[in-house]
Amino acid sequence: MTPTRSEHLRTLLRFGLVGGGNSLLHAGVVLGLGAMAGGTPGWFLVLVGWVICIPIGYVTQARLVWRRPLTWTGLIKISISQVPSATVSTALAGVGGALGFPLIAQEGMALVSGAVISYVLQRFWVFRAPVA
Repeated sequence: MTPTRSEHLRTLLRFGLVGGGNSLLHAGVVLGLGAMAGGTPGWFLVLVGWVICIPIGYVTQARLVWRRPLTWTGLIKISISQVPSATVSTALAGVGGALGFPLIAQEGMALVSGAVISYVLQRFWVFRAPVA
């Protein structure tokens, strides 16, 4: 059975809400560590944020958004899927830092780019509906 447009929209809304919460956690980690460890490059703080948030994001996305059971395979797949998100967002934070952007702007760049990449990879690979 093919999902309807309204089902897709509800999934996208849930993804946004859960992802927004995880993004706030990521921002808290990055900005908190930045405040405690002044002078640490933004790209490194963004990377640390990803490492902390990936397992939390997997649990919340699997349960609340995609409504799939937790599995080791799922955790591995989401970890792999986050490599492009983490790479692009960390690189953007590095560019922002090189251009003299404040840490909050670097984190904003990281969150927006990471969210787009994450949604596409989760939708079409990590939590793809089983083929009947």
